[in-house]
Order: sequence, then C-alpha cells, then structure tokens
Amino acid sequence: MTYLFKVLSIRTALSIQAHPHKELAAKLHAQFPDKYKDPNHKPEIAIALKDDFVACYGFASPDQIKLNLQQNPALAENFPFPDGVDFAQALEANVTKMFLELDTDERKEERTTIITSVQNNILQNVAEGDRSEHQKLCLQLIDQYGTSDIGILFTFFFNILRLNAGQSFVIHPDEPHAYIQGDIMEAMVCSDNVVRGGLTPKFKDAKTLVDMLPFEYKERSVSDGEVLQSGDNHKVIEYKTGYAEFMVTHVKIGSAAAPSEGKYTFNHTFNSMSIAMVIEGSAQAQTQLASGGTMDQTLEEKSCYLIPPGKTFSLKTATNASIFFVSCEIEGEPATFDRLPSVKALKDYYDNELSKTHLKELLTDSDRNNALRLLLKPRAGDQDTSEGVCLFDYTHCKIDKKAKQLLLKVAEETQLQSKLKAQLSGEKVNNTEGRPVLHTALRRNEGDVVQVDGQDVVAGVVEVRKRMAEFSESVRTG
Repeated sequence: MTYLFKVLSIRTALSIQAHPHKELAAKLHAQFPDKYKDPNHKPEIAIALKDDFVACYGFASPDQIKLNLQQNPALAENFPFPDGVDFAQALEANVTKMFLELDTDERKEERTTIITSVQNNILQNVAEGDRSEHQKLCLQLIDQYGTSDIGILFTFFFNILRLNAGQSFVIHPDEPHAYIQGDIMEAMVCSDNVVRGGLTPKFKDAKTLVDMLPFEYKERSVSDGEVLQSGDNHKVIEYKTGYAEFMVTHVKIGSAAAPSEGKYTFNHTFNSMSIAMVIEGSAQAQTQLASGGTMDQTLEEKSCYLIPPGKTFSLKTATNASIFFVSCEIEGEPATFDRLPSVKALKDYYDNELSKTHLKELLTDSDRNNALRLLLKPRAGDQDTSEGVCLFDYTHCKIDKKAKQLLLKVAEETQLQSKLKAQLSGEKVNNTEGRPVLHTALRRNEGDVVQVDGQDVVAGVVEVRKRMAEFSESVRTG
C-alpha cells in the first residue's frame, strides 16, 4: 500500500519537524539508512475529530513575526529583523542561529536564559486575557518541555492553526509543522522519514532541517473537504490531498444530538485497496467479490477493514456511525490484477470450459500429466543423481495444457520472470522500505554471489551457517 492511516490523540505537543521531498529522501536514505529508513516523501493530511485541534504549520507572516518580537523583548534582542534586510534572509539567519548555534550542550545556559526571560515577561507584564496565541503557546510548551528546548523559541516564528471537527489541512514536503493538541485522523504516504528540530527527546537533524526549510510566508488555510452527499442525518465528505498516493473519505451518519438508526445506503467503488476505520458506531456493509458474489459483514466500532479495489462497497444500515476510508487518488479504471487481459482470458477459459471437466477425466490424459510434471536437475555443488533432486507434480490441480499456457501468459504480462531475477540478484524490490528481499540468500550455496550495495551477502550467510553447524555438532557430541 502507498499510504498509512492512524488516529492521533495529542496531549503533549509533538516534535517540530518536516518531511523531505522525494529526491532529498532518497539521498538521506542512501547516506543514513539507520536514521532514514526509506527513500520516499511523506506528505500528510490531518482531519480534526473534535473542535479545538491546534497545530503549527509553516512560517507566520512577516507582520506577525515582527509583532511577536515587539511583544517579547528577549526575542527581539536575540533574533533581530533589521530594517532594510530581506525578510527571508533574516528569517533563515535567525533559524540557523537557533538550531545550529544555540541548540548545543555548551550553550544550554544561554538558551535557558532567553526562554526564561520570555516566560517572565509574559507572566509579569502581560495580563492573562491580553496574551497572544504565541505567548499562550509558549507557556504551554514550557509546562511540557521545561525552559531549555529550542523548539519553544522557534514557535514564535510559526503560523498557528485551529481546526474544528471535520476541518483539515495538508502538510507538504519540507514544510515545518508541529501538532500541539487535539484528536485527529491522519493519513500520509507510506514513509517513516522525519527530520526533527525541537520539542523532542528523539534524534534531531538540525542541519538537514535548516537546509530543507522554505524560508517564505504562505497563507495557510483549512479545508472542510468536498461534500459528496448530504441529508438530514448523514454526510459524505471527500478530502483530496493533491497526491495520488492517498486521499480520505468520511461517512458520518447521525449524532448524539440527532441519533440515527436504520436503513442508509452508501455505495462506492474505490480505485485502490482501501482501509475503513470505524471511529464510532457500527454499520452493516456489503462488498462485491471478484467471483461475482457478495460478502456481508458488520463494521464494529474502533475496528479496521480492508476493502478491495474496483468492487462496489455498500453500507446498508448504520447506527450513529463515523467511518473514515483512506484510498489512493486515482482517476479512471483501477489497475487491478483481475483486469489484466491475460487474467481475464484465464478466467473466461476456466468459467466456460475447464470448470465443467472433472479432475478424474483430466488425470486420464497422459500428455497432460507429462506436461504438468517438472523434474529439477542438480545444480553445481548439489549431489548428482540420475533421478534429479526435486519433482514438481501438479497433475492433481484442476488445470490442463491450455490453462498452463494461459498461466504463462499471466506471468509474462506481470513480468514475473524479471521480478524474480531482480529479487534473487539482490535488487531493492521492496519499494516501501527501499531494500532488497533476501530470504532466498539464506539458501544459496557457497560460491554463489548476491551483491547488495557492493557487498556479497552470501559470504556472510555461509559463514553464519558454518558456525551454526559447528555449534550444533558440539551440542550433539557433548
């Protein structure tokens, strides 16, 4: 799958971070695979489940940042924006100072003094009702992280978003952000690449973060999504992200104020594999199957379900249900396995001819039986026997010579042979994690070579197997 999908309930602010664009992600993964686990980008969408979700996203406007400096003298003293200096240039210089100069063990005392000065100014000189959003956020973060985390100072340069239930915003690659509080549904491209800079005990990569940030102001807005259906007690909202890898659909039926129980029809065909997550309530659903039949099931609260692509999914009845679906944003016909011409030809042959022939009759055909047996000959290094080393006999499967040829057509259309070769040679066929699949290397013979990043992994496997054999022998012989 190209996406991840989860519920976040945030009580302590999450780290100041950004996710690299694809080219940078590939570079970071190649250089630091222990820190950056895959070569993919990671755009995200956050959808508020309740009112008063708070997040920081992108840089605040020049006027807002300058106002924050005026209201907090310790900030203005340490992070000036001189008149006549380009705003983006001054912003980059100050952020660089924060993360690359002040955020060190040697300058912890200096950093703490600045944060404490800002704190004292707010508490002593600004009445509680007159405090700005950024000042309130500063005090909240000090309660959570103390007075030495550089992220507290960085938030005065942040744009603050407040979302009510159902509102959303999309986080694009390289953009700084931090979730502060609230409950959200979050969907994203399948990646684990996070470049952190503050408000975290985890690994921070300040140099990469400063290098990747776009030092510019963009107006930020929240989206209510696009309403696809709406009635007295139901609403279907679609949240597109601008990325083909993921989008979200929300079906809301009834509420505590206007409860709903009984018949409701929602029919949809997803163009990719979809995950349904039931946040509250329950529903009776029906899914069309590839065989032509249907499957009925109960969607239960706080449960997840897989929905196949290209097949009609229906909600028949629901009780005060809130269900989120994540899928890919693909236009047109879904590119599913069962739509391949070779697969259709195989299915047609089976449905119209082969299914009507009993296996007993097939087993009387000696030419067929011989065509469905394969004797593997020994490889170099295997014990040589005239009988071979392994017999594959699939005569008792309900196929014939024509079905075998149709299966080979499927293998050809799906490029099975080249994919097997790529796997066996150590190519990085696991695209999600950006690494090879090396199960078969465990069974290779001494002298075989499988190169991964310039290193022969078979030699290491053989060495471990030898040690295992020696240990096993020592146990057996006492």
